[in-house]
Amino acid sequence: MMSLTLTDIIAFYLIPLILAISVHEWAHAAVTTWLGDDTARVRGRVTLNPVSHSDPMWTVIIPTLGLYMGGFFIAAGKPVPYNPAGWRRTLWGRPLQRKWGEFLVAGAGPASNLVQALLAAILLAVVVQGSGVGVEQAWEASHSVVREGGALVMISVLGRFIFINALLAVFNLIPVPPLDGAKVIGAFLPGNIGDKLNGMGMMGFLALIVLVFHFGHYLSLPIHGLTDGMIALALGL
Repeated sequence: MMSLTLTDIIAFYLIPLILAISVHEWAHAAVTTWLGDDTARVRGRVTLNPVSHSDPMWTVIIPTLGLYMGGFFIAAGKPVPYNPAGWRRTLWGRPLQRKWGEFLVAGAGPASNLVQALLAAILLAVVVQGSGVGVEQAWEASHSVVREGGALVMISVLGRFIFINALLAVFNLIPVPPLDGAKVIGAFLPGNIGDKLNGMGMMGFLALIVLVFHFGHYLSLPIHGLTDGMIALALGL
């Protein structure tokens, strides 16, 4: 990664990150509210206002320091509270089982990141076609920080936004609590194995730290694969 200034980090990473996380957390809040639970609405979380969803440490300070000190990038928003006892929706005419409610609420976050990445890819295609920038130049700009050049700057920002959403989608689908993936996969596990998985507490957090720091290079493969796929789709490759 090229040397990033604080301005680069704010413009190309922090602002797109806050937007992506705000939509992610709003999606959690919107789905639990749709299911009948008022907890998120009462707490003011059914909103796209970044202030409601951003955690000063995990959304701003940690990702900024990580990028500034060499490219390490990890981030999170403020968890959305919800109460399964408030869910009143039915599923195929039957009362909604808690595990499927958990699946819907948890899965809404990563799904929103995939939608954001796709919308950014569509906008990227529009910018490239409207500006006359060549495909190779657009590909390079979308994978780096470009500080000058009008359309190239926009392509660079959109590329970083796609990358950030790919990262959030893949990372949050890791089936280790407290990440969304634990509740997503828990719905498909037999018996009470899903409950045991999501009840790991601090052990889950420690397992996540080990996974990220010792096997993070494996996580980069699907993240970059999804990013490249979206950008390739936008550029017609």
